[in-house]
Amino acid sequence: MDKLDKTDLIHECQYLTIISFEIFCHTNETYAFALDKDEICSIFYTIANETSDGWKIHSTVLISTHHLRGIKTDLLKKSFRSLENQTIEFVPNEFELIEQFSKIIQQFDPDIFVCYDMKLSLYYLIKRAKLKYNLDLLIKLSRIPEQQDNITRNRTHMNADGNDVPMIVGRILLDLWKILRSEITLNIYTFENVIYHVLHERVPHYDLNLLSKWFIDEG
Repeated sequence: MDKLDKTDLIHECQYLTIISFEIFCHTNETYAFALDKDEICSIFYTIANETSDGWKIHSTVLISTHHLRGIKTDLLKKSFRSLENQTIEFVPNEFELIEQFSKIIQQFDPDIFVCYDMKLSLYYLIKRAKLKYNLDLLIKLSRIPEQQDNITRNRTHMNADGNDVPMIVGRILLDLWKILRSEITLNIYTFENVIYHVLHERVPHYDLNLLSKWFIDEG
């Protein structure tokens, strides 16, 4: 077989849409959010669209103003004005935050969801919406939210460690740290440790309650 020239190796555009996101809660906890009491105050997400001209990427911070002072909102708006392909949006409370994020999913219709740790982001979002507002995000975030078979179908599946994992119809869910676990060997797979070994950069670690204090209480 003749060797292929590099010019023959042409990438075929799949027109994928990927959303990567993380949540942050107002909390007094140190290491993990408490589902029954920790309100989601912000969602950080990036939408990546594959086009024939390459990837188009835009990032947004979605924030509930319930715990923010007016001056903090103004400062945040000013800080984002000079940033390219990055925006900030405000909603009045946690319920509207969840509803707005659901609308974003419906608008951009991503093929793939990516979170560093699904348990601390997407799964928390799903459980919190159900617990506090009786919102079924397994339906609202799916590709067939209005179809009856989506309501009656199996809602979870069992993964390799025996835990039930939520299923969102029509979406691929990528748990990034678990993917990295199969690619590189580390003692621990915290975000900071992975960044250091993969990107050779150091990022500081802060307890969740300290971040919450900085972000909300002290503006």
